[in-house]
Amino acid sequence: MTDKIEILKKSLSSLSLKIVGLIIGFLLTLYVSRYYGASGAGILGISLTVLQLLSILGKFGSDTFLLREVAANAEKKYKISFIYWEIIKYTFIFSSILSLIMLVASKPLSVLLYDREEYIFSVFLLSIGFIFYVLLNINFNFLKALRYTGYYSFFHFVSLFLISLLLLAIFTNLDRNPNFIVLSITISAILSYILSFLIIKKEIYINSRIFSSLCSLSLKRLKQIIQYSLPFLLASSLMLIMNWIDTIMISFFKSNFYTGIYYVVAKISMIITMPSVALNNILAPKFAKIEKEKKYKDIPSILKWAFKISIPLNFLILISFIIFGDKILMLFGKDFTLGYSSLVILSSGQFVNSFVGVIATLLLMSHREKVFLKIMLVSSATNILLNLILIPEYNILGASIASFISFLVLLLLSIKAYKTEIKQKREV
Repeated sequence: MTDKIEILKKSLSSLSLKIVGLIIGFLLTLYVSRYYGASGAGILGISLTVLQLLSILGKFGSDTFLLREVAANAEKKYKISFIYWEIIKYTFIFSSILSLIMLVASKPLSVLLYDREEYIFSVFLLSIGFIFYVLLNINFNFLKALRYTGYYSFFHFVSLFLISLLLLAIFTNLDRNPNFIVLSITISAILSYILSFLIIKKEIYINSRIFSSLCSLSLKRLKQIIQYSLPFLLASSLMLIMNWIDTIMISFFKSNFYTGIYYVVAKISMIITMPSVALNNILAPKFAKIEKEKKYKDIPSILKWAFKISIPLNFLILISFIIFGDKILMLFGKDFTLGYSSLVILSSGQFVNSFVGVIATLLLMSHREKVFLKIMLVSSATNILLNLILIPEYNILGASIASFISFLVLLLLSIKAYKTEIKQKREV
């Protein structure tokens, strides 16, 4: 009972900061929509989506590996310090290589992402901010593993949007150049990383001398980390693809106008999973500890309790979107009401997805990442195929239908995996 109270307290803390981050994120999107129009919202959406998708390659799955290993060795300060610096070193190398590729290919990328060569400077900015965004991800996952819930939630949900909004408000007074949208995101990523690192140094004591001992590359250790992290990389990549590939594909088939509308709709629909996400963030270290101590009998009661807490809240949010969705979209401008039908369908899909989160966290923290990878492969392939078929004909409505069906496939396969991989082995 004590564990459940602790989880609930930390979940409420995480949820509160996620709500704050969500409000600031919407204020940022609202600000961009009002001053730069639906096309500006499209630039914002594409930039953030590209950062998220590419960051998976930059992290190479090491963030989930870091979370599991640090959570399981939280009391061994020297060891977690060693793991931290090791992951920082390798992710910096991976992300720098990807950043260089973006710089070299900045001209075609500006056309592919933003439809115009004049946004080549935005691609340059994005390539710089990308490195710091990856390192920021490592830092807040490190804080999450050690149960620094407040700091983790701030840097994961709040800081990037907050600093971006403040900077963009300043830049817009100078000139309404769309490049300022990406510039704000880039500077925000840099400042957020620096602040998160200073907090880690202050609160946890990260031994800097270890870093100097890691300056030389160990190919053997790199191979070992890649071997452990690759399943996490693929699973995380596919999970993000499930949420954001439709935005990228709309930008490819349609204009920034429709990309902007869909980005806003997708962001709103994700509110439904907030209670589940907040709970999962706290349950992840708990599941890692259960796996290490082999206390599998505790799993069913935790799952039942987690669903009892989160699902009614998720359903309440879904109903409110169905009833008031058109009024919510009107806040962003009249053009955005075109996305009401997509909002209803996407929100229903996210409600289905909210059941998946706890099971996915359990599988990843219980060394079943390869099983979850197979699930994500099938679900993501379904999503991409349906997007290719439906977006050209039905625009953003087609994208939302594709997401709903793929989330349903994801849920059914996840339930099956839990029964075969966790439940049966617990009963043996």
